[in-house]
Amino acid sequence: MKSIGFSLRPFVKSGHLSFYYARPTLQNLELHFIAIKKLIKEINPAVVILDPVTNLMTEGPNSDVRGMLTRFVDYLKVQQVTVLFTAAITVGSIESNLSDEGISSMVDTWMMVQDIEVDEERARSICVMKSRGMLHSYKVKKFTISSNGVSLDSFTKSGKKDSKRKKEEHLNLATD
Repeated sequence: MKSIGFSLRPFVKSGHLSFYYARPTLQNLELHFIAIKKLIKEINPAVVILDPVTNLMTEGPNSDVRGMLTRFVDYLKVQQVTVLFTAAITVGSIESNLSDEGISSMVDTWMMVQDIEVDEERARSICVMKSRGMLHSYKVKKFTISSNGVSLDSFTKSGKKDSKRKKEEHLNLATD
């Protein structure tokens, strides 16, 4: 994160941010989740990020992985911990397997982030694929990450940002 002018060190030093890194291939998947649960009990986090959850798909049959992920999500819900999964997948894999390994049925909100090409330029986009029990926008938004944080903008037909439309979108974001 230093490359974009953001240091995580103060958050780590204060105890507000912790990292756990382990390859699930070094131990079986069940032991991997046991180690994560032990760490969750010690730290008592408000949010857990599993990045990328698709790495777990290389271990054992997908039905076994789905079952363990479902139990893990249930465990986190009981502990009142918010979970954020990232997945290294392509739009093609979503179109060919709408269940997305069953992950989409486990989560309350699913957002897809992808690089898209607009007017011969690559841009990051974000879209809420589903959000259980709440109204949400179905629009694809351009997003950027900078030292000022994350900003969302609309795409125009030419791919360029339209400041008047951007202001209207910002005001109407909650009602989309």
